[in-house]
Amino acid sequence: MPVSSVYGGDDRQARETLVGFESVQVLVKGLNRDVRIMEITETQLKSDIELRLKRKGILVLGEMGVEQGNPLLYLVINSVQASSKGGAIYNIDLSFWQDVRLARSGESTRAPTWSSSFIGATHKKKHIRNAVINKVDEFCNAWLSVNPKK
Repeated sequence: MPVSSVYGGDDRQARETLVGFESVQVLVKGLNRDVRIMEITETQLKSDIELRLKRKGILVLGEMGVEQGNPLLYLVINSVQASSKGGAIYNIDLSFWQDVRLARSGESTRAPTWSSSFIGATHKKKHIRNAVINKVDEFCNAWLSVNPKK
């Protein structure tokens, strides 16, 4: 039985957990007040992510879409206001979640198997959106490295 870390970064082992998936659902949650002050919305980021995935050839599931393993690309952005002029220090966490089976009990649960994070500081919302796209590109490269186009 293969064993993999439950919360992998972007190493070979984490990439291998992406094998065989043809599609993914996108979820953006947890934008705090400091991110919303910069006029960034969950809807806007979800649209950015879905467009990027589609351009790279990864199918995007709708909210009711289903694929075996329940693949989910999950984005969380945390930030704190860095100055009175509207700047922010932020953390981006992009992770791929899927159904996994627990070795000890055999029970199934959903857990992250691939992830990438970034910490930055900015006064411009475009920097945060660009950083999100960079993380999505990193995911796409990981996915394509184990799921080459046919």
